[in-house]
Amino acid sequence: TKLISEGNEYYRKGRLGDAVRAYNQAIRMNPDNPVAWNNKGLILAVAGNYKEALKCHIKAFELNPKHVDAISNIGMAHTKLGNIDEAIEWYDRALKINPKHETTWNNKGNLFSKMEKYEEAMKCYDMALKINPGYLAAMNNKGVELVHLKKYNEALTLLNKVLKDRPLFSEGWYVKAKAYIGMSQ
Repeated sequence: TKLISEGNEYYRKGRLGDAVRAYNQAIRMNPDNPVAWNNKGLILAVAGNYKEALKCHIKAFELNPKHVDAISNIGMAHTKLGNIDEAIEWYDRALKINPKHETTWNNKGNLFSKMEKYEEAMKCYDMALKINPGYLAAMNNKGVELVHLKKYNEALTLLNKVLKDRPLFSEGWYVKAKAYIGMSQ
């Protein structure tokens, strides 16, 4: 538990190598710890190593078939690898276990956005925000969809809220700029 907490703290600080080392040490001490495997997979995904991330998430799932975070992350890895049908299957599996898992709704929305199914993506982001109204990633992603749908004023209202809470969130500024470009401003 201590090593996993250390790995999480390293991750928050952007020290991905240290985070992986902490998770690896936790796995060596207890190879049957699904949280350590899942968290290692998250770091690998952040680093762009989606195939290895998928293996870690699957291992976490094998150790605990009800581990909703791992199940959702299997969907996320499949999304990144372009395995659309598999991604949807895993997201639906996660939501069957926990229909209020806001991260899964957000990730599923990202998949629909990637597929240019913007209305479906909006429904997913709305579900995530219904569950957790302060979920900044879902707010930002909904802002992206509003820009895609040319609903620029709505996008700006939402993005201003995101940026008020996190003024250094560069992706929020990027999406806000896209809204202004869409408005020819």
